[in-house]
Amino acid sequence: MLIASDAIGMGLNLRIQRIIFASLSKFDGTTVRPLAPTEVKQIAGRAGRYSSNLGAGEVTCLHDGDLPLLRRTLSAPLSPLTRSGLAPTFEQLELFDRASGHSMSFAELLMAFEESARLSERHFCCALEPMARLAEIIECADGLGLYERHVLCQAPLDPRDTLHANLLRSWARELAKGKPARLRYAPPERPPRSHAELQSLESYFRALDGYLWLALRFAESFSHTEKAHSYRDACAAMIEAALDDLPPLEGGSDGGGGHSQRERGRVAARELANRKRSGGFSCDAEGLRR
Repeated sequence: MLIASDAIGMGLNLRIQRIIFASLSKFDGTTVRPLAPTEVKQIAGRAGRYSSNLGAGEVTCLHDGDLPLLRRTLSAPLSPLTRSGLAPTFEQLELFDRASGHSMSFAELLMAFEESARLSERHFCCALEPMARLAEIIECADGLGLYERHVLCQAPLDPRDTLHANLLRSWARELAKGKPARLRYAPPERPPRSHAELQSLESYFRALDGYLWLALRFAESFSHTEKAHSYRDACAAMIEAALDDLPPLEGGSDGGGGHSQRERGRVAARELANRKRSGGFSCDAEGLRR
């Protein structure tokens, strides 16, 4: 049994026979909205794939009241795609940097490339602003090459989260100096006791994911993978405990209708925990241990 959203939604190849939707809504950064047909079909389509020898895939919902909506969504026709997004490769950025005379920071280079890109009507340049924000954070890491900056700026970290920004900055400096990238913080010693603490722990969990992602690209520098996995497992256990014990949020949405108060609290807590808000928490956040 796999309890996950990101692992399935990202399209990882997993041997799964049955997908069970806990909810058919999500928090998109602004409000709670129903899943789009493309999102539902992408997730449901993971059932029965990747060398599965369990027969045809099966899709259902945790709550009976969501089944009619699931059926309608799966049968809804998809709008044909008329354009596709393209992101620059490292080689293209390297040539662009060379043509500019190496006169720009990497953040400026990314935005200049996006502004200068000319594509056919069937394509568009993917927005490079998220990468540029990360590039600004690591600008102070003297000694980093263009390739290292390009990889660091693709890490699954939120530049608006203070913890993520501070950790990425320190990791970039250590990478530039050829030193091991340190984790710096251990998980708290107890589960979250409030929704704010839960969100902080989720931010830390995502930072550990970012470290492990970078370890796949810079294995020598990001070498504390065993400790990162251990910390992440500890965080996951505490997050699950908090989802069981925290009271429901005031006005929280359950996304399914007719759920018990306890279930509404669990759904609202997950929505809050997954929210990427500006600021996050600082490296001196209460609970994390140096």
